[in-house]
This record gives sequence, structure tokens and C-alpha cells, in this order.
Amino acid sequence: MNQLNQPPQESLFAALRPFFRIDQRRFTVLVALILTLIQQRSVVLNNLKTTIALAGSQETRYQRLLRFVQFLLPEEMYL
Repeated sequence: MNQLNQPPQESLFAALRPFFRIDQRRFTVLVALILTLIQQRSVVLNNLKTTIALAGSQETRYQRLLRFVQFLLPEEMYL
């Protein structure tokens, strides 16, 4: 399938995957977070939890976002 015909999350997932060597769960949150940040124009996690494309209740999504932003990215990703 052509990337232009894919949903935005799938297209971004395919485009970024070669550059991020993190586990699948964290990468899924990263992609969802990027798209939600663009859409909402906000970095307030409490606001993002209502619209982010992740499974679970708003509290569950909020906890996933908190864990993600506390995660230290591997050093080789930003060297």
C-alpha cells in the first residue's frame, strides 16, 4: 500500500521506525503522541489524554503518557 493512502498513524509509524530503536510499546506511544501534539497544539498531558489514539481509559492513557515522558531514550538515539 502506498504511504499516501495509509492513515497518518501508519504512515508516520513506517517513516520513523528505522530511526528509533525502542521497543514496540514505547514506539507506539511516541507515534500517537507526535500526531496528538500536532493536532492539539498542546503539550499538556492532561489535555492530550482525551484525544490520543491509544487504548484504555483516559486515566490509563494519562499514565502511559507519564511513563513515556519519564523514559530515558537510549544514548545512541541522539548522538
